[in-house]
Amino acid sequence: MVLLQLHFNPFESENDDLKAIGFYLTKIFVYALSILPFRAIYVISSIAYPVLWRVIKYRKAVVFANLHHAFPDKSEEEIYGIAKRFYRYFCDNTLETLKLYTMSRKEILKRVSVENTGVFDKYTASHQSIVLMMSHYGNWEWEGQRLCMDFAHRFCGIYKPLSNKRFDALIYKMRGRFGARLYKSNRVFRNMVEDRKMLTMSGFIADQKPIMQNAPWVTFLNQDTPVFRGAYSIAQRLNYPVVYAQMQPVRRGYYSLSFKLLTDDPNSHTELELAEMYFRELESNINTHPEYWLWTHRRWRHRSPGEKDIYISNEQIRRPS
Repeated sequence: MVLLQLHFNPFESENDDLKAIGFYLTKIFVYALSILPFRAIYVISSIAYPVLWRVIKYRKAVVFANLHHAFPDKSEEEIYGIAKRFYRYFCDNTLETLKLYTMSRKEILKRVSVENTGVFDKYTASHQSIVLMMSHYGNWEWEGQRLCMDFAHRFCGIYKPLSNKRFDALIYKMRGRFGARLYKSNRVFRNMVEDRKMLTMSGFIADQKPIMQNAPWVTFLNQDTPVFRGAYSIAQRLNYPVVYAQMQPVRRGYYSLSFKLLTDDPNSHTELELAEMYFRELESNINTHPEYWLWTHRRWRHRSPGEKDIYISNEQIRRPS
């Protein structure tokens, strides 16, 4: 699970026995949470929210700095309101993700509706695999599981293995529960070539901070932003159509998953043009409901020459009067 991987590294120790104890205690904890009904899950989330927001202040300075950079024309009151709504949803998202440990296929189908799947029809008929552009908007873990259901294309996810082998095996098993094929991040192109005879949609979550070597830059949320090349390069090399997936929260615990074709001829565009298509769609989603994107990432650690950074400390964050 991405949230576990990014935000939760329990019982880190050089001692193998302590690591094993930490793993099994965490597994019990996750299982205990996952079997609770959704009503209880959201009660826990509502309790966790003020603790995370007021007491722990998890990456609060990063969130506020990101929001100020992304929305320079918004008032302090508006920024503060977005941040509060983000932390409230962040707690929901985390608990929803843990719920996946035992969540049934029926429950996922009930809670994630799918729209305009006709985008895939001609590619299904011609046995054409696609590149699916995803993001950290909405619940991307539920999105990955829903993509394993009722599609002719087999969903292939990309993951970075964890150093802790036990947790890596646990997360691998959880992500593959409903049939996803999982590619290690350093073997994506090789695996996709091996699977060329299969009908696949390979999901790239492409809004993270990239390795800087040869990274193209786009304007994203009012700032110069380096981006991953991999998805666009692979789409061109394999000549796969590029489709954007949007996971939109509808109400608490329910989502709508929709799709938009970006291009069915990736080689008629440059990598930069493909990246700009993706980021324009994502930016539109974020501008409409910014609280549903993952603002805790240090997404803009690298800045273009001359671009001014904004530093905010937790002590500077105050409710606007």
